[in-house]
Amino acid sequence: MELLEELCPDDWKQRAWDEKPARTGWVPPSSLLSPAVAEAVTYLGRVAGDFVAIGMQAGMSPKLQMGEPWWWVTADHAICLYDQMSASRLPAGHIPIRDVRNVSAEQSQVLDLAGAMLSDATSAIVDSVRARFADLQSHILAYLPSILRTDAPELVRANLPIGWRAPAFDVLQLEDYEWVTKGLTSGRFGALEEARQRLGYSLVDCHYLAGFVSAPDLIRDWKQIIAAANAAEKAGFAEVFLWALPQVLRDGLTIFQGDAEVEGFQDLSFPLQLGKHASVEPCFSTTISTSPSGFEYRNADWQQARLRFDVGPGLRSLEDIEDLLKFFRSTRGNAVSFRFRDPTDFSSNGMTAPPTSRDVQLGTGNGVRQRFEIIKAYGDGEVRRITRPDRQSIIVSLDGIATDDWLLAEGGVIELSEPPALGVAVCAGFMFDVPVRFEEPKLRISRGTHLAGELTSVPLIEVRER
Repeated sequence: MELLEELCPDDWKQRAWDEKPARTGWVPPSSLLSPAVAEAVTYLGRVAGDFVAIGMQAGMSPKLQMGEPWWWVTADHAICLYDQMSASRLPAGHIPIRDVRNVSAEQSQVLDLAGAMLSDATSAIVDSVRARFADLQSHILAYLPSILRTDAPELVRANLPIGWRAPAFDVLQLEDYEWVTKGLTSGRFGALEEARQRLGYSLVDCHYLAGFVSAPDLIRDWKQIIAAANAAEKAGFAEVFLWALPQVLRDGLTIFQGDAEVEGFQDLSFPLQLGKHASVEPCFSTTISTSPSGFEYRNADWQQARLRFDVGPGLRSLEDIEDLLKFFRSTRGNAVSFRFRDPTDFSSNGMTAPPTSRDVQLGTGNGVRQRFEIIKAYGDGEVRRITRPDRQSIIVSLDGIATDDWLLAEGGVIELSEPPALGVAVCAGFMFDVPVRFEEPKLRISRGTHLAGELTSVPLIEVRER
């Protein structure tokens, strides 16, 4: 519900409490239209119907998307529902909402009224188009990062109104690409479900829009967008979209679909009884050059050691050999990596002691950051990324006070529900595994030589993960 700023009548514009118009940051900017202005709503209904007609002339079925209709919130958090027509429908003498992050009970009721105005406007537009095309399929698209704000929980009343509850629209479309590209992979799943449950749509009536890449220098964002799209497809959304075509063509994005690929990692653990007697070899890569005069010049190629294990010493019986063979087949030899518990180093507290909430400082709050990578430091030398922590063992604290308000995101990242305040120490304790694979694609084991006491070598090699 926007119109190019230079073409938009002044009395159609949404306005904040100080009468400043709602205006996007695009170049050129567009203005947000007030749902309370009947003339603006009628205009949108007529234009929407004309676009549907154009699509039908091209052989398409009649479809209408109400794309992100909302009450605009300014950069200083003021909601723009005080244009003349909207204000006339609000309670006389109420205190204007200057900051949606701080809303009184009375102002919450005002947001409910704003939500009703928004849903009435979208309903009028859909009805106008359906009067021309009886078999119209209607869609409502909600952009969740601007609606389900943790710092402004009451905003949902106005911008995800209950007037949109099923069956107000045929399809609910949800979009959250800002969270996706920021890597907020855990908390957003709860938000998708919250929106769906609030409006009462089943997954078969829901679409997911995974996002787009606005500029060529952000091409790396496609990886996260595609991962989000795959996750939504697995979750059961009826349709999943990447957009838009100009960005896809610009970046040469190609997705191959067909036979399922072998998963690079399976979240299963190597049998503990076979691994507890493994030998361990931490290895660094260092280039050493010797000058003609005998002086050495050393260059450390790796910041982190790569581990190598030999689990052969753990084979103590024929049953152990059977377990190893079963596991080797389940990973298709060295095709799939898996978890391995290093018997000499698996805890944040020293090497093997039970973890505590203050073992490792993951970072310091700045009022914005919510994601903290799990790490382990070894003195003043190596700082090791821990990508496969044991979820059940993790203890998180903020300035020494334990908290449960966090999620474990992919890749060993603690995602706090709220960003810690400036200077707050974010610490954690945990146990962890090492991602490894079999070093060789084959396994040579003889029952005869094993019974004769010959040791079998079964090497595992650590797999680097980002």
